[in-house]
Amino acid sequence: MNVIDNCYKPKTRETWADNAKFMGIALMVLGHNSLANQQVTDFIYSFHMPLFFILSGYFASRKDVPFHVYLKKNLRGLLIPYLTFCIIALPFTYYCLWNNSAIYPCRNEIDFMLRPLLGIMLVKTTSFSYFIGPLWFFMALFIVRMMFYVCRKYLSNLKNCIAVSLASIFLYLFMQELYTGIWPFRLNSACLLFPFYVFGYMVHRNGILLEKMKRSSRGNVILSTILLLLLTYFMSSINGHVETAGGGYGNYLLLMYINAVIGSLGIIFISTQIKKNKYILTIGGGTAIVLGLHTNFQVVFMQIVSFALGTSSFPLWIAVCMTVLLLALHIPFIRFINTYCPYLIGKHK
Repeated sequence: MNVIDNCYKPKTRETWADNAKFMGIALMVLGHNSLANQQVTDFIYSFHMPLFFILSGYFASRKDVPFHVYLKKNLRGLLIPYLTFCIIALPFTYYCLWNNSAIYPCRNEIDFMLRPLLGIMLVKTTSFSYFIGPLWFFMALFIVRMMFYVCRKYLSNLKNCIAVSLASIFLYLFMQELYTGIWPFRLNSACLLFPFYVFGYMVHRNGILLEKMKRSSRGNVILSTILLLLLTYFMSSINGHVETAGGGYGNYLLLMYINAVIGSLGIIFISTQIKKNKYILTIGGGTAIVLGLHTNFQVVFMQIVSFALGTSSFPLWIAVCMTVLLLALHIPFIRFINTYCPYLIGKHK
C-alpha cells in the first residue's frame, strides 16, 4: 500500500480507492499546469487535497497499537518519502535559487547552501523552490495522523467526531490570528485538514454510503457525480481560491469544508463505477511517487510548451494533454521504485 493508506492493510486492494487516488493526483497535476482559466483552477483546488485526507482517514487503522509502533510506521511511510524526494530535487532547488538570485538574493555562499536545507527542515520549501513545494503533503498528513492517534479513543460516535473536528478548526483559527503565513511543518494546514481525515474515518465506520453507491445503477451514480461536481464548481466560484498548502480556505471557512466534501464525494462515487485498468491502478497505487517527482518533469514540460506558444498560462485542452503525458511518464518510475527500492518511499519488499 502507498503513503495514502499505509496504516491500514486490507487483504485485497480496493479498486475504487486507487481509481479515486488516480483522479485526485491527475487533478493535482492539472492544477499545477498554470491553467489560463482561474475558475477551473479554483474548482480543482477546492477539493483535490481534502480528497486525499478523506481517503487516508477512510483507511486509518482500527487496531489499538502502541504509540511507538504507530509512530515508527508513519515515520517510515511519510517522512522517509518526504526526505527522499527532497534529496532528489535538491540539485534542481539549488539551480532554481542560483538562476533566480534577483528574487531570492543570498548574502553569501553559506546562505546559498543552507537556505534550501533550512526550507526542507521547516517544510517551508515553497519559499525557495517550486520543485519541492508539493511535498508539504507528507508532513501535514504525518501531523494529522499523530493528532488522530491522540484523539481516536474519543471518536466513538458522531457527536465526539464533530467536537474533535471543531477543536482542530478552533486551533487553526487561533494560529491564523497569530500568523497568517505558512507555519513551520505546515501545522496550520494540518489543523485545517484534520476534519477531513476524521470524516473519512467516520464514513468507513458507518459503512453504508459506499456500499449503497456500489449497489446503485451506473446511471444513478453518474448523475449523482455530475450534480455534485457541478455544485462544487458553482460554490468554488463563490468561495474563491483555496490554498490548503498555505492554510488558506478562500472567502468562507464553512463553505470550504462543505464544498470539499461534496467534490470529494463526487470523485469517490464515480470511482466505484470505473472498471479495472492497469494504468489507472498503477498511477493510483503510486500517488506518493507522482507527488514527489512530478514537478521536476512538469517544469521542463511547461518551459517547452511556453516557449512554443509564447505564453506562460495554458488553455485547458493543452494542460490536459500535458497532464496525460506527465502521468504516463511516471509509470516506469512507479514500477521501478516499487520493485527495486520500495524502502525509498517507506515500503518493504
